[in-house]
Amino acid sequence: MKKLKGKTHIWAGLALTSFFTNDCISYLGSILGAVLPDLDKKNSFSAHSAGFNLEKMLGHRKFSHSLFCFFLLSFLVKIATYPQFSLGFTLGYFSHLFLDMITKSGIPLFYPFYPKNYRLIGKCKTGGIIDNLFFLLAFSCFFYRFLTFSSQKDYLRIFL
Repeated sequence: MKKLKGKTHIWAGLALTSFFTNDCISYLGSILGAVLPDLDKKNSFSAHSAGFNLEKMLGHRKFSHSLFCFFLLSFLVKIATYPQFSLGFTLGYFSHLFLDMITKSGIPLFYPFYPKNYRLIGKCKTGGIIDNLFFLLAFSCFFYRFLTFSSQKDYLRIFL
């Protein structure tokens, strides 16, 4: 079963984060939070980038797609990093879980306590119409927020 593309997760995380802050550290945290849950899938962007995956050990869409893991990692990132990075990480991770809930397979929100998968729409496929619409919406939203609510200094700060 196909899943959402990594680019959709990244841009959705950035778009959501842009509603709370316009800080490059937050955006870096958002990108990490948006791709980290798929470290348990061997062909994912995050596993490929990291050079390893946790699919055999954890199984795809199990622990890393649960609320327990979301809260645990968000807490650990909060105590170990800058507040801006932590905010972005939490929002990026949240957006990943939300987007995976609109796929056919859904996610096990209460894993490991209750392994049932939950989904919202349940019709999304990688490269499908809904995936591409979410990508375009997230991409457009991020750049609208970035261009509309930034000062000249912010433009330079994000690229330096």
